[in-house]
Amino acid sequence: MMRWVKIAVAFLVLATLVGCTQSAPPSRHLVVLIDVSASIDPHAMTDAFLAIQKAAKALTRGDTITVIPILGDADLDSQGRIIRLTLPMDRQTFDQDLKAFGITLQKQLDELHAAAIAHPGDRTDILGALRLVREELETDKAGTGKTLVILSDFIQDDGRFNFKILAALSRSGLARDFAIQTQKDNPLTLPATRVFLGRLRSRDLGTLDEPRRNAIQQFWTQYFNLAACKVQVATDGPAMVERFIRDASVYCGN
Repeated sequence: MMRWVKIAVAFLVLATLVGCTQSAPPSRHLVVLIDVSASIDPHAMTDAFLAIQKAAKALTRGDTITVIPILGDADLDSQGRIIRLTLPMDRQTFDQDLKAFGITLQKQLDELHAAAIAHPGDRTDILGALRLVREELETDKAGTGKTLVILSDFIQDDGRFNFKILAALSRSGLARDFAIQTQKDNPLTLPATRVFLGRLRSRDLGTLDEPRRNAIQQFWTQYFNLAACKVQVATDGPAMVERFIRDASVYCGN
């Protein structure tokens, strides 16, 4: 009897593994938005850049990582500052290609970090950066797994909106309505995209009362839900992003 039970369990495990293999996309695209505005705590920004480097280790051959800094005007300021790297499909001896990828990514992240420290932005255009995300993901081949990581204090401040004082974000109930209206005015659709909202410590965030902080979080959660995304929120963004990327790499059962 035990022998037949073991055989049945073995077949069950095999069937599960086959199912995972069949449902796995040919490649993945990880897009990271990182807030480099002057309000972000310098230590939190450093932790965020280190977290991106660690998270990239979960990528495999054929996967792509795109890193977009969140700046004051996404349309004007982002040119030449976006990192785009794809892991090669063909393996080299002793995985030299993977080592070269890691070195290149770290070098470009270090350059982006140094530029952010030397010339921090005075405004934060998250909504504009999301338009760039849509453009990046639209170029993916069919079946590509899509993951979006945002590391920020999530305070939009682009001259049009200032989430620190906006009346529509004074409490959560109003925030949901504002998210619906914002989706109408700034439509964003990212179907089958996993989204990680990781908070970074900032000078501005510390000045807000709890109802407004909760309303801002509610706004972004609702906004991405309307964009057909699966959303996960973390108060300590840098500490949790690596686990999120690792879990998002498991496609079986999605």
